Amino acid sequence: MTEVLSTDTVAPRERAAYWRELVCQTFVQAQCDTAAGGDFRGSLSTARFDAAELSRLDAGAQRIVRRPADIARVMKPRYYLCWHAAGRGRYRERAQDSVVGPGDLILLDNCEPYIAEYTEPVTAYVLHLPHALLRDRCPQPERLLGQRLDGARGLPRIAGEFLRTCLDQSDVLPDHQRPALAGMALDLVVSALAEGGVNDRADPDARQRLLLARLKQYVHAHLGDPGLDLDRLAAATGISARHVSRLFQQSGDRFSRYLLAQRIERCRRQLADPAFAHRRISDLALDHGFSNFAHFSRVFREAVGCTPSDCRASGR
Repeated sequence: MTEVLSTDTVAPRERAAYWRELVCQTFVQAQCDTAAGGDFRGSLSTARFDAAELSRLDAGAQRIVRRPADIARVMKPRYYLCWHAAGRGRYRERAQDSVVGPGDLILLDNCEPYIAEYTEPVTAYVLHLPHALLRDRCPQPERLLGQRLDGARGLPRIAGEFLRTCLDQSDVLPDHQRPALAGMALDLVVSALAEGGVNDRADPDARQRLLLARLKQYVHAHLGDPGLDLDRLAAATGISARHVSRLFQQSGDRFSRYLLAQRIERCRRQLADPAFAHRRISDLALDHGFSNFAHFSRVFREAVGCTPSDCRASGR
């Protein structure tokens, strides 16, 4: 269900203060200044998609400053991927200044200071991504913080339009479809971010990170294939098995360990999700590539610290 909050529900003299409250409630503690006073209008629509949230911001001119003093209050470390559907904004993070216009993407981190300034009405879609979720799929996302990704064409444009469609349709989407859509959105976002860093000539490892991101995308899209192994991944992506293995090792992991961890995590999330309460645990295990239930139960308990049935019962 989409939650919609708007300044139209309060008296004009209260709008600026109410908007500051909405910004802090939906995103993080920050200083928010609006110049229009009682004439200011803004609304925020937010829906949950599995581990991520998606918001639409419609608002007039304002300046949002995330100060170092605010960072100590971070309860949930998040990356914010912002896609501008209308209007322009100026962003600053890590001494990087960017002017973002319609169709463009920009990545921000709520654990760092940043400034977002809009001198005209703006509509932006914001994907809230837990740090661990994005870092697992996109190596070193911090290298892209505060940089404009051109949305005139290609993956940034596709990713932004997909985010808009997901939120526009969120009220008619059943709960069991949301994890799949979240996975698709993340795949598009990771691809757009990975390709956004390839042209960084100061970073000779950008091409390797792009390859690793694409390998991880394939893994996440085929977790249910019990035959997925190093050779199959290599053949599907056109990279030698030796090079695939080396890319995972350079990231501090092994392919087999990464594959197992992702399968377990996907199962854990579905076991804790009431939308999957009607599914048998053994069926969820089969859906994610485990052909032996005894093996699944053992590795799940080793990784999570409880049995699959206890995980479902506790909802964690």
